[in-house]
Amino acid sequence: MATSNALPDAPKQHKKGHGYVVYRNADGVRKQKTFPGKFSSEKMWNAFRKWRADLAGEYHSQSPQNARRRFSTVEDVWCAFYDYHAKRRLAGDPRQSRSDKRYMQDVECVGRMLQPYQHIEANNFDSQMLDEVLENEHLKTGNGTKRLNDKMQLIQKCFKFGVRKNLVDAAVYGSLLTVEKFNKLDRHIKQPETRLPCRESDLLEALAHASPTIHTMLMVASLTGMRSDNICKLSWDEIDTSREETDGVWLYKPLTHKTAHMGKELTVVLGTKCIQALRRYEEARPDQGHPYIFNPHANFTFCRWQQSLRQSKQPRDDGESWATWFNKLGNRSNPCYSPDTFRGAVLRILKKHNINRFVIHQLRHYHSNNVFQHYAEDNGLERQQAVIGHHTDAMSRKYTLNALELAIKTQREIG
Repeated sequence: MATSNALPDAPKQHKKGHGYVVYRNADGVRKQKTFPGKFSSEKMWNAFRKWRADLAGEYHSQSPQNARRRFSTVEDVWCAFYDYHAKRRLAGDPRQSRSDKRYMQDVECVGRMLQPYQHIEANNFDSQMLDEVLENEHLKTGNGTKRLNDKMQLIQKCFKFGVRKNLVDAAVYGSLLTVEKFNKLDRHIKQPETRLPCRESDLLEALAHASPTIHTMLMVASLTGMRSDNICKLSWDEIDTSREETDGVWLYKPLTHKTAHMGKELTVVLGTKCIQALRRYEEARPDQGHPYIFNPHANFTFCRWQQSLRQSKQPRDDGESWATWFNKLGNRSNPCYSPDTFRGAVLRILKKHNINRFVIHQLRHYHSNNVFQHYAEDNGLERQQAVIGHHTDAMSRKYTLNALELAIKTQREIG
């Protein structure tokens, strides 16, 4: 591999109008490399930076006027960090998981936060500047302590990566680690709220007004504690029914889930009530054979069918059904729900029927708390951890009733 000293810092202008460089490879053979686009164009500079980075293992600034300098800027460090994770987390690839996409969005957010300091030499970026970055982000977005701490840790990881790639001195990274995390003493910053389980009365009322698709999705969420992303992508191909005769349960093993990128597996146990709900929906749905159980178009056509029946002034006996409307309206491009569209469908039901607002994740707390209360005297916390799928009991404790509710319940029972 050629070294950075043997490679030119910038292309030369060819008489035909494009850029080129002359260099010697690892064997000492003289080579010439031309780059697409007109000389000094963005296309030429992008091609040159990519060629040099691939050949020399270095990263150059995205600013053409800085191609000849000998030090790394904050922009260089962030760009190298972004490129590294873009390859690892399949940025722009259809196979990219939801967690990887969210991580890349956070990296881009950090890039916007560091933009005012992008031309500063990376070795001059200190803890005071990091404090200014976080304070400006708080004033701009109103983020709470948890979100600001996450962003601060990502900036620290960015400079840690720069140390590994010899773009930043280790002392700079050590200086950034001295910045304290935001906590309860920072009263001017929004504090995290305790998320309580969904109230059973609100859930039952929502189920009474929901369409068959949303009704079944809410039933699955409240009976298994499954995350919304796994519910949206529920597929018969990933459900193992071999344990039904012996144990009366199904096993759902999704390929993509929250911790899949960490090499961990997820197995969700579906009980008797959940199995009955899924079977009822499978018999009623008009799109049997669809790769996903919950098809947004099936829900859309059911709502249109019901709307047509309500608008009819006289009783109708034209033989139309859910399947008729499904075939009449064709199919849409969305193969399955996303957590956002699922949440939006539920919130519309709650708003229309004046039901207390709750989010899908509260159903995970709802089921977790039911398990803990039902088996409080029989390893309740361990059962809760096994059902919900937490790897530590510390996380499982967050899903139980808070201390105040537990104290009220205890005092009420003992008098």
